[in-house]
Amino acid sequence: MTQQRLQIYLGELEIQSKFALKAYSEFDNVADSGKTNEIFYHLHHFVAHSASIERMLRDHNRMALIETAVTLSDLDFEPYRRLRNHLEHFDERLDRWIDEYEGQPFYDMNTVTGTIGYPNRAFLRALDGRSFLFFGQSYDLNNLASLIRITLDRVETATRK
Repeated sequence: MTQQRLQIYLGELEIQSKFALKAYSEFDNVADSGKTNEIFYHLHHFVAHSASIERMLRDHNRMALIETAVTLSDLDFEPYRRLRNHLEHFDERLDRWIDEYEGQPFYDMNTVTGTIGYPNRAFLRALDGRSFLFFGQSYDLNNLASLIRITLDRVETATRK
């Protein structure tokens, strides 16, 4: 049963990694198109699938079993948990943002690459190059995609053994 459980976990990590990377590829294809709804649609899916990976690796018992086949504990998904929480609890973040709103200009679901002079609080949800800006915080999307590529590569290598 332990081996079967391990294979199920590895299979889930593999499929969530593939889904995340597909979403990132789709995002990358539209990132410079100006189609903001599509851009943020793909970003949201990328982050959601990335979060599934992070949740799989966060549980200590599950991770102990996974690590018998593949080393993933050196990959740090932790900084992206906050972004996932922001998106999953957007209603609460929006309430907080509105409560703190003082009439200043703001960006929501905009691409702001190269924009200067605005304070971090001006960005509710924005994309600056390959950084997702959310509520004054910046998340490097290329780094997250790289972590997922490493995860997928290691998992696929482990399952071929």
